[in-house]
Formats: sequence, C-alpha cells, structure tokens
Amino acid sequence: MKILITTTYLSILVGGALASPLHAAAARGDNDALLAELQNGADVNVVDGRKLTALHAASHAKQEEAVRTLLRHGASTQLKDGRGLSVLHLAALGGSEGVIAIWALGSHRRVGAPFQSTSYIVCTLCL
Repeated sequence: MKILITTTYLSILVGGALASPLHAAAARGDNDALLAELQNGADVNVVDGRKLTALHAASHAKQEEAVRTLLRHGASTQLKDGRGLSVLHLAALGGSEGVIAIWALGSHRRVGAPFQSTSYIVCTLCL
C-alpha cells in the first residue's frame, strides 16, 4: 500500500538535502506519485537545498518516464543547480543515455505544445 501525502510545505530528506515529495518521486521513478503531485498543484520547478529541480533528480537517476512526465508538464530545461549544471549536464554525468536520447528525439515536448526539434543541443561539458 502506498500513502501519498501532498502539501506545499512538506519536505523530506533525500540524498542529504531537503527535497519535496516531487523530487523524491522523480528520483525513484514513481510516475504515479509524480502525476499525483503535479495534479495536486505541486510546482514543477521547485528547487531543493542544492537548487536541484525534480527534472534534475530524474535526469541524473536515469528515470526516463519521469523526465518525459515533468517536461510535458512544463518543467524548465533552463534552470541550473547550485553547481551551475543543467539537466542535460546531469544526465550526461550520470551516464543516462536514455534521457539524452529523449532530448535528441524531441520526445519531451510539453503537452499541447508544437513540436520543436532539440537535436541541436550539445553538451559542451561532455565533448
């Protein structure tokens, strides 16, 4: 049995930093909990104590479906963590070829948004 507690003010400890339930669901790839949080009004771009978004957490943890879900719900791809790393950087550093492929194929487009190819994105940190 899963118990889901949703509140803007609830925080839990994940990986040594204060994180939201959205971060936790993204990092473990729990798409049901992720969708429930988003449908209950969770801020898709909320940052934790290290300035990581849920998208950063999902990308680094190789959670491809969570990455797609967050992007389709408007997660920003422009936010950088406390070290100045983007989501794409964390995916590359985590060896997440699947997440990088999501970018290359443009399959992360937001629900209802027109298709825009993202195949031009190059991670200069990883060249």
